[in-house]
Amino acid sequence: MIQELLSEDVFEKLSQWAELDRDKTYPASHECDKDRWHDFLISAFEEQADHNRIAEELSDWLVKEKQWQQAQADAMAVRYQQGIDLLQAYHKRS
Repeated sequence: MIQELLSEDVFEKLSQWAELDRDKTYPASHECDKDRWHDFLISAFEEQADHNRIAEELSDWLVKEKQWQQAQADAMAVRYQQGIDLLQAYHKRS
């Protein structure tokens, strides 16, 4: 489960984003939602968690726990991995 892969603080940021996201058709498109999504991504990156497992579990969690549509949940799992990849590349460069 995704809760076991994240610290309590990071899981809370994910939960807040998922609960408050305004547009499940285009998740994280509203400015406030995007800010919460970025906060979650950066916090997960800083934890140096198992990002591959988190990406795998994120989609399932959004569907089962938050009643998201599978396509949108899968898209957010891809966005998670892309965001982590970008942060890792930036970290290596600096």
